[in-house]
Amino acid sequence: MRSAVAALFLPAVLLLASAAHAVPTSVTVWTDQADRFGNGNANWRSLAIMHRAMHDALNAADPVYARWDAPARGEPASEGALPEAAMEAAAATALVQLHPDRRAEIMAILADEMARLPAGAARDKGQALGEAIGAAAVARRSTDGFQQPRLFVGSDVPGVWRPTPPDHRTSGTTSTRPFLFATREDIPGQPPPAPGSVQYLSDAEVTRRIGGTVSIARTPQQADAAIFWAYQSTQRGYIHWAATLIDRDHERYTLAQQARIMAQVSGAMADSAILIWAAKEHWLFWRPVDAIRSGLFGVPQDTGWSSFIETPPHPEYPSGHASDCYVGAGLLAALLAPGDALTYTAQSAPVTVDRPAEVWSSDMGAAPAPVELRPTPRDFPSVTAAAQECADSRIWAGAHFPSANEESRRIAGIIVARALTRVPPIAR
Repeated sequence: MRSAVAALFLPAVLLLASAAHAVPTSVTVWTDQADRFGNGNANWRSLAIMHRAMHDALNAADPVYARWDAPARGEPASEGALPEAAMEAAAATALVQLHPDRRAEIMAILADEMARLPAGAARDKGQALGEAIGAAAVARRSTDGFQQPRLFVGSDVPGVWRPTPPDHRTSGTTSTRPFLFATREDIPGQPPPAPGSVQYLSDAEVTRRIGGTVSIARTPQQADAAIFWAYQSTQRGYIHWAATLIDRDHERYTLAQQARIMAQVSGAMADSAILIWAAKEHWLFWRPVDAIRSGLFGVPQDTGWSSFIETPPHPEYPSGHASDCYVGAGLLAALLAPGDALTYTAQSAPVTVDRPAEVWSSDMGAAPAPVELRPTPRDFPSVTAAAQECADSRIWAGAHFPSANEESRRIAGIIVARALTRVPPIAR
C-alpha cells in the first residue's frame, strides 16, 4: 500500500529566517541565477563550472588565491584588467554556454552588474579576460561524461538492488568526472555489510522497527523530520545556505573570499552527487523494503512491510541525502562558521526523480505534477545538528540502513578535506 506521504523528491530552496536582512553580493546574484536555471532540479554541474570560472577570473586579474585551473592557451593578459569585470564576464559566459536558451536573461543580468563598475579600458580588459576564462571552464568539462546517462539495472539476485514497490520505477546516473578528484575511483569504497552478517542483521532490524509505515518506535518528531528532509533537495539547500550566510555577513568577507567559498562549496556538492551515485552504481545494494519483505539472510520476513516515505528509485548504499548534508555542513562550519541558531523554511519546487534531471525512464510515464508543500520551519542549533538530522531522517523514513549513512559520512569527510585544501592563499 502506498504510504500516505509517498512522493518523489521535491527539490527545495532553504532560506534562513534572517535572510530578509541579507544583501546579495555579485557572487550570490549569479548563484541564484544558476540555481534557477535548473528549473527546480539540483543544477550542480552548472554551479560548479560557473563558480570555478568566477574564482579563476577574479584571481587572474588580482591574484589572492591559487587558481583551480591553469590558464588556457590564448588567455588574454591580465595586466590592467578590472577583477570585478573579469568575474562577472566569466559567470555570464559560462552560463550562456551551459544554458543557451537563457542567453537574453543572462546578458541582462551581466549588463546590470557591469553598470555598477567604472567604464573604461580596465573594465573592457576585465570583460575580455573573464569571457576567455568562462569559455575555457566550460570547454574543460565538455567531455566530462555528464551527457552519458544510463539507467540503474536491477536484478532478482538476493541482496542486489531491484526497482522497489509499489511502482517499481528506476532512475539513473551518468559517467560525470568529479571536480575535486581526477577520477570517480579516487575514493576507494567500503562495501555494505555482507547479507547475513551481524551488522547487516542489526541494520535491518533498526530500519524495520523505526522506518515502517506504522512504527511505535518512531517518534512524532522523527516522523516530521523524515517528511521534511525527504521532500527537498539537500543539494540546493546547502548551496542556498552558503549563499545566504555570505549575504547576511557580507561585510566579513572580501570578494575574493566570497568567490573562493562558493567555488569550494559548489565543487564539493557536485562531487557529493557524482561520487555517491558512482558508489550506488558500483555496490547496487538492495533497499530495506526488499530485504525485509524477502526474509532472507536471517532477517525475519514481513511481506507487508513498507517504508514510511516511498523508497527512491535507485540503489541504497551509500545515502545521497546524508552525503550532501555532511559535505555541506562540513564546509559551512569550516568556511563560514555560523554560530547562531538557524531556521529553515522549505519552498516547494517541481517534482524530479533524481539528479541529473535528464535521466528519466520511458516506463515511468509523465513527470508528476508539482506538489505544494508547506512544512513547519525547523530550527537547528548548528549546521552539524542539521546534517545529522538529515542523515538520520533517511532511516526514520525507511529508505536506508544505518551503514549507508556511515559510509556517506566517510566519503563526505574526504570530499570536504579536499575542497578545503585546494586553491590556497598566495604568499605575498
